[in-house]
Amino acid sequence: MVPIPSRYWIPRGFMGLGVYWDYLFYDDDERLAGYIRRFLD
Repeated sequence: MVPIPSRYWIPRGFMGLGVYWDYLFYDDDERLAGYIRRFLD
């Protein structure tokens, strides 16, 4: 079974100069198994 990640949108800086997308991956026991952070302009 492939887990579906949780996604979070985080603004970067006080003027909104881009955003971070955080993808959090959990295992079957709901423990954090990994993450990926992407930056978008």
